[in-house]
Amino acid sequence: MSSASGRKRPDAGLDTSNIIDGPRKRARESTAAANHFEQSNSKSPSPAPTPQPKKLTLKLKKQAGGSSIVGGEGKNLAVFEQGMKIWNAVKHAKDPSGRSLAFDFLELPSKKAWPDYYVIIQHPISLKEIKNKLDNGEYPSTRAVKADFDTMWNNAKQYNVPGSGIWIDADNLHKMVQREFTAVTGEPADMEVDQPAPAEEKAESSVSKAPKTRPPALGKLLKMRLQKLYKMTDDEGRELCGVFMDPPSRRAYPTYYTTIKKLMTFNMIEKKIDRKEYESSQQFMNDVELIWSNAYTFNEEHSPVWEDAKILQARIVPYSRVGLTCALYPPTI
Repeated sequence: MSSASGRKRPDAGLDTSNIIDGPRKRARESTAAANHFEQSNSKSPSPAPTPQPKKLTLKLKKQAGGSSIVGGEGKNLAVFEQGMKIWNAVKHAKDPSGRSLAFDFLELPSKKAWPDYYVIIQHPISLKEIKNKLDNGEYPSTRAVKADFDTMWNNAKQYNVPGSGIWIDADNLHKMVQREFTAVTGEPADMEVDQPAPAEEKAESSVSKAPKTRPPALGKLLKMRLQKLYKMTDDEGRELCGVFMDPPSRRAYPTYYTTIKKLMTFNMIEKKIDRKEYESSQQFMNDVELIWSNAYTFNEEHSPVWEDAKILQARIVPYSRVGLTCALYPPTI
């Protein structure tokens, strides 16, 4: 037998060399175990209350007349809420195809690109200005909010040709605001919008002492726009306005004068500008449109003259959508 037989074998693989003689202090239970033991031998404490979100409250002050305003901001709360309902209804209005009706009214046109707008329109306003006034608490009543909307629609109708895209959008939105105003206030709109008064009558009624004369800068602006129009050419560099400068020869085209009931050319328009006959750009644009209409009436479809008129009109129409009928060339901003 080997010498290993005299050595005491450890029990179950336990190394006795690590055993310490004498009493050993009881190991301290872990905090978690102790807590668990204590909770299991005592009544369960009620759970900690779930923190509740703080309620936001508006400190209201009383202004003259007894209506409440938001403390420190000067907003009439009821006017702000009602005004924003109308504003949002206009902002998100769309036609059946999904096109925004408010796009042309979001902001005012550029003064650099459309200087005559600010000569003709005495009180320019857009959705941006109305929103700022609502945010700043500048409206004393919801009817005052509606009055600014009415001004915006009337501006568009005064400056644009009746029946044009933006004129129709303004008319539809005008009617919608009447309905929204009644819905949010319970008050009648007290305004007819189906047949708006001519721009001249509106100007006289709102400013009775204002002289009934065109602004002195209008003629110069209209001449400037004609010069831009005259520079339009086709792909080969040919001026497109040449055939529309003067009426055709009576001897060469006698049927023209029996077919066309009202003559109009660019030289005729220039003479009207010199005589100060135009009181608004809308009147000017009506004559420009008459030139195209006469060309379509007398000339065969897709003939050279018909095509020239079509090209010129196509360059004008896209810019009339921004709210100005005198947009005879792309804006330079």
